Amino acid sequence: MASPSSSDPLSNNNIFHSIQIRLTSSNYLVWANQMTSLFEYQDLLSHIDGTSPAPPKTITSDGKTIENHLFKPWKDADRKAVILLNSSLSEESFPESIGFSTARDKWTALTAAYSNALIERVQNLRDQLHSIAKGNSTVADFGRRFKAIIDHLAAIGHPVDESDKTHSFFRGLGPAFETFSIALRAARPNISLRDLQAQAENHEIFSLSVQGSQPPTTAFSA
Repeated sequence: MASPSSSDPLSNNNIFHSIQIRLTSSNYLVWANQMTSLFEYQDLLSHIDGTSPAPPKTITSDGKTIENHLFKPWKDADRKAVILLNSSLSEESFPESIGFSTARDKWTALTAAYSNALIERVQNLRDQLHSIAKGNSTVADFGRRFKAIIDHLAAIGHPVDESDKTHSFFRGLGPAFETFSIALRAARPNISLRDLQAQAENHEIFSLSVQGSQPPTTAFSA
């Protein structure tokens, strides 16, 4: 089995320093992409994808049971894969791998535990995107909350289409921005989210300045 040279910056102990993401319930897809690349680089991918099952410990030759010379190299490589896998787990995810001895079994258990959690997380974030509203906050604050959801979805491998972003943003602005939203959608149907937020902030500033320039009701009555 080929292995990276000891002088390679990603070989031996240095490989563990390249593990930047520890598996949690909210980052399975990013974690899986990271680990797949590391296993592939270390020629260990077959130990987690099921294409390198364990050879038998012993074989029969000339009617005698002898040690299989293929087993120890496989076991050593699988142990390295297990160590890499364990090094990428958080306190939250580590218990999910307990009780499984091979890298393949641990990988399968972690995938079963966290891929479902990822689906639920994506659905929750999409629900938040559909229900988020500006309310009494400023457009800038609403934009930050809105972008946090968008960025989170992108980070876990479910980016939102640009037209869906602007549609949800328009809706979240609420009835106070109805005239603004109708006019902007008609004038610029393909506006980007960045431009939309900038226009909404400018509209908010202008509206506040107009309202502030008018005299109070008591002064007008007097």
